[in-house]
Amino acid sequence: MRPSSGTVDQALSQWLDEVRSVGRVKHANIVPAYEVDIQDVQPYLVFEYIAGQTLEQLLKKRGAMGPHEAVALMMDVLDAVAVAQAAGVVHRDLKPSNVLVDPVAPNGCNVGYLSPKAANGATPVPSMDIFSAGVALAEMLMGKPLIEERDP
Repeated sequence: MRPSSGTVDQALSQWLDEVRSVGRVKHANIVPAYEVDIQDVQPYLVFEYIAGQTLEQLLKKRGAMGPHEAVALMMDVLDAVAVAQAAGVVHRDLKPSNVLVDPVAPNGCNVGYLSPKAANGATPVPSMDIFSAGVALAEMLMGKPLIEERDP
């Protein structure tokens, strides 16, 4: 994570708390976060290493998925999102580049497109993740980005 010149201590503290709360959510399709902290004004995250590729990489490599495969994968993503939301965690950054596809378990993934509410700075709510999941599912079925933008 790159520090921003306008980082406000309160916002950074809130982000650290949110990421730490994710670390307490246990689910087979959520990659464990081992540590989150700041070193020399540089915020960082340490996650378990997962071999494989992102959904974005997979779609670029092989194109559209069949409906059964896409829905099965999205059901795994949504199952993890539901567990996280039940623990009070709204992902807010669910998109193909934030979904890891494990080569050993093709439907194993880590949950992460911004809903209009999130883009306008609204308080996180579960519907933000559902919106993002719908956009990701459309991309899985189309085999290409639904929204052309550069991923930061």
